[in-house]
Amino acid sequence: MSTPSLLSNCINTCLVAAAAVAAIAMPATGQEAPLARTLDDAGLAWGPCPPVFPAGCEIAVLHGDTAKPNADVFFKVPANYSILERTALLLQQQLGAIGVRVRLESLPPDVFTQRIMSGQFDAAVNSILSGPSATVFHRFWHSADKTRRWNFWGYRNAAVDAALDAALAAASDGEFSEAIRQFEAAARDDPPAIFLAWNETVQAVSRRFVVPADGAGRDAIYALNRWSLRKPGSPAP
Repeated sequence: MSTPSLLSNCINTCLVAAAAVAAIAMPATGQEAPLARTLDDAGLAWGPCPPVFPAGCEIAVLHGDTAKPNADVFFKVPANYSILERTALLLQQQLGAIGVRVRLESLPPDVFTQRIMSGQFDAAVNSILSGPSATVFHRFWHSADKTRRWNFWGYRNAAVDAALDAALAAASDGEFSEAIRQFEAAARDDPPAIFLAWNETVQAVSRRFVVPADGAGRDAIYALNRWSLRKPGSPAP
């Protein structure tokens, strides 16, 4: 049995895995005061990253305990440092612990794209940012046509196709929810892929804005066209 190949799309740039919060943010739970910190904040205590990261990486705890779930931290990394490469190394380490050997290849974007489109890989590590739209699932998992969309792996399932088409044609939230339910059921019966890692995203909205109540539990950007400025003197959440 050949060793699986795990592609890592690595671009050498100066990456800093942290962002300054320009305005007071509204916490999702409404239970804790928001944080607004920058990398040069004198109150941050920087220390070395865990051993799995190479020298030069530093970490500062913003909130919580790193030995427990849901801790918030700043990562500060040197120039020419690839976050995706570190992700690939972590996957290699964790899969190796259960007896799965993985050979890593770090590729420039053009070669990575060529390998993906030609199917010359067993697994791939990439970072994709997309909106909360049914078109995302449609592009990835609907049976490929001449353009192939993003379904480079050739996945085909008639039940998945029907559900995704119904989601795109849905005229109400109820129709959309039912179509997505059917898609999820069909995908469970015939999984299109195994996800080895997944990004988590945290959103914060300034107290200056009012977000529609029906956006609760959804991507805040979903209702961006219906945000409004909070009236001066009105109570903030």
